[in-house]
Amino acid sequence: MSDAFKQSAQPGGVDQSFLPYPYQRLTRSGQISAVNEAWVSVLGYEADDVCGDQFREYVHSADRECFRTTFERFIAGERSSPIELDLRHADGHAVTVTFDICIERDDERVFENAHCQFTEIDSADSPRSEPTTGAHTNDEFSATKERMKLAVEGAKLGIWDWDMQTDEVLRDELLANMLGYSPEEMGDQLDDWEQLVHPDGKQRHDEALAEHVSKGTDFYQCDYRIKTKSGDYKWVRTMGTIVEEDDDGEPLRSVGIHLDIDNQKRNQLKLARRTEQLEALNRVVRHDIRNDMNVLHMWAKELEEHVDEAGVEALEQILTSSRHIIELTEVAREFIESLGAVEDELDMEPVDLRETLSNEINTQRGAYPEADFDVRGELPSVTVRANGMLSSVFRNLLVNAIEHNDSARPIVMVSVTVQEQTVEIRITDNGPGIADALKDEVFGKGTKGLSGGTGIGLYLVETLVDSYGGDVWISDKERPDFPPGRSATDDNESIGAVFVVELPLFESGR
Repeated sequence: MSDAFKQSAQPGGVDQSFLPYPYQRLTRSGQISAVNEAWVSVLGYEADDVCGDQFREYVHSADRECFRTTFERFIAGERSSPIELDLRHADGHAVTVTFDICIERDDERVFENAHCQFTEIDSADSPRSEPTTGAHTNDEFSATKERMKLAVEGAKLGIWDWDMQTDEVLRDELLANMLGYSPEEMGDQLDDWEQLVHPDGKQRHDEALAEHVSKGTDFYQCDYRIKTKSGDYKWVRTMGTIVEEDDDGEPLRSVGIHLDIDNQKRNQLKLARRTEQLEALNRVVRHDIRNDMNVLHMWAKELEEHVDEAGVEALEQILTSSRHIIELTEVAREFIESLGAVEDELDMEPVDLRETLSNEINTQRGAYPEADFDVRGELPSVTVRANGMLSSVFRNLLVNAIEHNDSARPIVMVSVTVQEQTVEIRITDNGPGIADALKDEVFGKGTKGLSGGTGIGLYLVETLVDSYGGDVWISDKERPDFPPGRSATDDNESIGAVFVVELPLFESGR
């Protein structure tokens, strides 16, 4: 890894656009956020056309799974050596590269960016050099073997070769060592492997292999547990392909790899268990607590005509708190849904911004009759790249503008500006505002709400907007043009908060 690359991966590093090697910056989900001129020159795409796309779309299909698992290992800090990938040139031919990644983290070691560089090894469309002989060829071959060895070791890959007639299996030393055995202890027969595989894994493997043979797919793949020398089970991923058949099409030989995915799989299972627990909690919140709070709120409303002046304030507090709890149950449901959706990658679709935003504004007008909701100008008829949960973004920002507003009559103003590739929605209130020191913190998962609440609503907003490829921030203070006859607050120095949401416009074919 070059010193320039290490420097460019640090905040305030060198300007990557002038680096001599192809460079790109990726988000946590693998989305391209920047490329330099060298990248454009090697792969033939325009920078504006690729930024915002998933990088895996430019990786050859056979290498996509390798890139995905390796990228996760770089992020987890489990890998530092480059990998070899086939990338797709703009005109369709393959470009083989060595690909290196450096992860930028904040002061708390949280992921911020992935800085990637690569070196072109070969292009199927580029002129071939004349063949050479002698020591130079041998040196190149030895260097290539060494690179392959390092790549295999770094990726925790074990290679196998299976004679399907004799059931003899040749396994490399790395495969045996992955499980704590020596090659001799692993044996050289299929039965030796079958004795180590968990029973349900053996069935999955055989089913995947049978489907590969019957359908003629490029390869087969399955995940299962295999017993290590210590007696524990480790998760591995087998990927293999038939490389030899007889005249009748019966498989004679297959080769493939075992990939150590134990940490990744255990994290997935842990996440699945946690998701089940969250869903169980969600059912309790949504059905039990929400139902009881709706009943409490209804009976409290019935008391409005029956309390004396001394009890009015207490009743209002009960109504306000019960309504707030009911809203929190809705946010909790949406939050849990977003956790699963973002993990599986959201399916994006064109969403009518005007319809979604106006529906939420009208809903909050009914829920908060004591507040004024003003829309500046006509909401534009545009579609954005999002999904059905976009309404949650606007609902939480509108409710936040009211719930954390200490004015006698809360005012919320909404304006929309359409730009070339994005649309900007500004939600301004006349509340107490947000201190500059807190503007970068209010969207954090662990951050308390602006008035001591959970803060989960704003975290949900940031999570969803980021998954849409957009951005959300709190604008610098400015004195908004409130409707005639209504001022910001009694404190002339406070002009409230201005939340800005930027969303990408939907483009067909993206």
